[in-house]
Amino acid sequence: VIQLLWERFTEKSHCSLLERRAAVMLLGMMARGKPEIIGSNLDVLVSVGLSEKVSEDYRLAQEVCKAISKLGGNSKPALGKDRTPFRLPQNHTLFGCLSEAVSKGFAQPSSHWIPFMEAAVTLIYKLAEGADEICAHLLQTCSQQALDKLQEADAEVTPSSGSDGASSLPTFLLLHLVSLVGQVALQQVAHLELSVSTELRRRRILKEEQKNNKRNDSSMKKQRPQIPGNETTMEEELGLMGASADDMEAELIRSICETELLDEKHLFSAFVP
Repeated sequence: VIQLLWERFTEKSHCSLLERRAAVMLLGMMARGKPEIIGSNLDVLVSVGLSEKVSEDYRLAQEVCKAISKLGGNSKPALGKDRTPFRLPQNHTLFGCLSEAVSKGFAQPSSHWIPFMEAAVTLIYKLAEGADEICAHLLQTCSQQALDKLQEADAEVTPSSGSDGASSLPTFLLLHLVSLVGQVALQQVAHLELSVSTELRRRRILKEEQKNNKRNDSSMKKQRPQIPGNETTMEEELGLMGASADDMEAELIRSICETELLDEKHLFSAFVP
């Protein structure tokens, strides 16, 4: 069955656009239990679904993004588990193709571009190392396109045309820009509150476990008699320390979201009214 679905997606067997999308959707569903279904064919998904022809079917590209996102697993991993999150390097072909597809379609009117863009930005934040840098470059590229269009409109405005001298962007282009900025901002906040916060906690727990292991090893070597109740007291202290550290990390993330994201030095400040 899996082989048949891959053949339909890659058009090795004749099928309609709807059947290709359905094939990718089914592969994505299967990948929830077996991510290797997607991982072993990642290059195929990128080269076929996110190629130069992506503008011909944004809905297919959107489903490809959703399928690839299964590589990241659960967005809310179980607390206390030492599992390094799956990430791809910033220069991976996947992110280059996504950035190019989003930026090329930005200035073209299409009702399916925004859903694809949202899926692409979400995927970048879920799988990329340095996702904020990738999306910052994407914002700069698309903003420059909008600025170029505005300057072209300015050049076309003449006193004899009867207008008041003001120029404006096409509605769809302004909609694309606002949607892109909003999606990047949303995913940046989610990235801080979920991914970064979870990673801080994972690393802290790992350090605490390593310290405890060293402490236990040294106490075993000294072979000191244990005083009843000491073990429970130590666990309670570690629990209190962990809760305090959780609060500090949460406060740090909250502070970044509320102050630094809209700071003058941050890219988002350029879009604040």
